[in-house]
Amino acid sequence: MSSHDKTSIPLNINGYLTTRHFMDVQSAVDARFDAMDAQFDRIKDRIDQLFAAITIITKTMATKDDLAAIAAELRLELAGKQDVADALKYQITLILDHVDEQLDERFFNSQLAIELSFETMRSTLGFFIENIDNRFQLFTESLAPTIERFAKIDTMAVGATVL
Repeated sequence: MSSHDKTSIPLNINGYLTTRHFMDVQSAVDARFDAMDAQFDRIKDRIDQLFAAITIITKTMATKDDLAAIAAELRLELAGKQDVADALKYQITLILDHVDEQLDERFFNSQLAIELSFETMRSTLGFFIENIDNRFQLFTESLAPTIERFAKIDTMAVGATVL
């Protein structure tokens, strides 16, 4: 990748990953976290909309097919949050791999400084990946009541023909 590529993480003349470069990577990862949080919020809003629809439908004598259709859409929304977290983990792994490539390409006399700088970067990105897991866990826990409601609706969809 060229040094002008947006995913490029340039090293200074001596091969160091400078603080500025590190902050650029941290900013990129933070932006991805913000995007993940926003997408999680959209998924949660959509799930709330689906439950509002369920409430209306159940008050107007919903059929088994009505509930099954909403249950299927809910399954897709709930699966979406895992896809967001997985995609973010993958993007961060690509950044990490790219740092590896650049260190290989720019191996100068100060090998120890490069390795220390890279280890700092790797441990921090590892922390970011762990942070994704933690955020995802909190999001999943916040959805627990919704998932319980979904299970009840799903059971009604399977067992009922008319409510």
